[in-house]
Amino acid sequence: MIARLFATAFAAAFVTATASAAVVWDEGVDGDLSNVEATPTDIGTLSLGSNTVTASVFGRDNFTFALPAGSAIGSIILDAFVDAASPTNTTSLELASGTDTIVPDVTGIMGAAFVGQDIIFGQPDLGDPNYSIQFVEFGTESTLTIDIIVVPEPASLGLLAAGALACVARRRRA
Repeated sequence: MIARLFATAFAAAFVTATASAAVVWDEGVDGDLSNVEATPTDIGTLSLGSNTVTASVFGRDNFTFALPAGSAIGSIILDAFVDAASPTNTTSLELASGTDTIVPDVTGIMGAAFVGQDIIFGQPDLGDPNYSIQFVEFGTESTLTIDIIVVPEPASLGLLAAGALACVARRRRA
């Protein structure tokens, strides 16, 4: 009974974490993201699941966000990229946390060819719940949408699984 309860709770937490979606920032609705690296726009604490940010980048756009306790960035998917001047123009992304910075593989460049891909290329979590992202546009203005996927931290899932196993073992001994 207890094992079934833990298994149900685990499954519900996992499904909720991967199924929820929220538009966190849309420059067309919420206003421009900061173009000053020293004073990025704070978009708040993200939720588990999908968190969408849409930006029109000309020069630089900078923003910060926090992760909920017990979570990590699973991936950052480039959902859309449009550059009206040229479909081959590109933008770079820099992800930073504390003093650690990830400039993704291939010099951090993303463009229309990367739509649908994880643009942090499976880089490991930086271990700090506070992050910043900077987009830098190399050509003309681009409009892009990223999806920051927040997942439960592996350690949190491990503790939940260990607790469920302990309950099962205790139940069998009783």
